[in-house]
Amino acid sequence: MSLKKLIVIVVLIIIGLCIWEVIPPRKSTMIYEFDRGINAQLPSDDCINLDEFLSRKWQISYPISIPKKSKSYISAILINETTIIDKHKINNSDCKIAVETLLQYSENNKKVDKSIISPYQTDYPLKLEWKIAGREEDLVGKIWIFLLIENYDGQYSRFPLFVIPIDIKVSSVLGITPRYFRIISTGITILGVLIYTIYKKMEMI
Repeated sequence: MSLKKLIVIVVLIIIGLCIWEVIPPRKSTMIYEFDRGINAQLPSDDCINLDEFLSRKWQISYPISIPKKSKSYISAILINETTIIDKHKINNSDCKIAVETLLQYSENNKKVDKSIISPYQTDYPLKLEWKIAGREEDLVGKIWIFLLIENYDGQYSRFPLFVIPIDIKVSSVLGITPRYFRIISTGITILGVLIYTIYKKMEMI
């Protein structure tokens, strides 16, 4: 094989490794819509805020896999697709609600709970997210979504709406993170070309 062809092959390998580096990981995205018929726990009082909230959909997104020691995000988005008939009436409703999202998983045989609570707003999509890191083991757990309704005494009652199982695989190559594997592969490839070039020049002497 000529040196020119070898250099072309090496350049193509390096370009491929660089493209692999910038390609975002595949994600699992699911849409959930609340079915009031299967949850009889919710109050039946006339509440415009509650009716508007329950008519909206949730989008849950998380990476299918994550490289060891890398960072990524799990997100829960309350999508705003409804047409509000009387925004002033909704914003001044006596019925006050909030949202709690809870991420549960096990780490080193210990249960981890990460909760986010946010007041409900009608004017824009609500996005809640958790930052996660690749570990030695897969991240297997659940996402809980709760509705919080303010009582007359100022306390909140908690109603479960959804529970979503998640399973995020931790990826590695020979026990090395894909990022470091690409760096090592690129370095070895470049070093191999240099050695081959020097060897060819020495043969010509």
